[in-house]
Amino acid sequence: MRWFAEKSSFENTIYLINGFVAKDPNLFRRALLQTTNGKENNERLEFLGDAVLDAIIAEVLYRKFSEKEEGLLTQMKSELVKASSLNRLANIIGVSPLIVTNLSQEELEESKVPGSALEAWIGAIYLDGGYAKAKQFVHQKILIPHIDWSLVESQNTDYKSQLLQHAQQTGQKVSVRFDPAEYKRGAGFLATIQWGDWLETGLGRSKKIAEQRAAQNLLKSINK
Repeated sequence: MRWFAEKSSFENTIYLINGFVAKDPNLFRRALLQTTNGKENNERLEFLGDAVLDAIIAEVLYRKFSEKEEGLLTQMKSELVKASSLNRLANIIGVSPLIVTNLSQEELEESKVPGSALEAWIGAIYLDGGYAKAKQFVHQKILIPHIDWSLVESQNTDYKSQLLQHAQQTGQKVSVRFDPAEYKRGAGFLATIQWGDWLETGLGRSKKIAEQRAAQNLLKSINK
């Protein structure tokens, strides 16, 4: 307990959230600044943290789901790092109550600010301790205690089935057409899905991925 007595309250808070001592506490102070009327805010750290988190999650998914195609891995990553997921994690981990903002509590809870602050916090960890520390934080404080992998694997990855369920309820047919297309400087497919008056496309290396992306785009259009 001697270490806690020698450090400021904020440094103790950083330690409790991260599980390790910060070299530069000011990085973490900046990560919490969402104010719009000052020169200093957390936007640059958020940009950095977003990229670091993406890299860590992508590596985890690549190693954990070796049989999954690129398109499904992308969908799973999107589920993990979407705004609502990051907001929830920011609340659980304890970042949300520390945010400095002009928003009211109600406005804060309805915004993407908590999740953005968590990304900025991860950016601060990266600058403070390097990629290894950022990876340690994401694994030990986010993935291991708070992520249900079976749920991530099954949730919102089969967009074609979701679309077919909508179609059955209305009695309208879903049609799909595939055309050869360039995908990331290689051969791929362009899927075109039509449901009633709705029509969307999706690109992918395989027909399955292209079809899933087209179905996802169509569902987004319907739900706007």
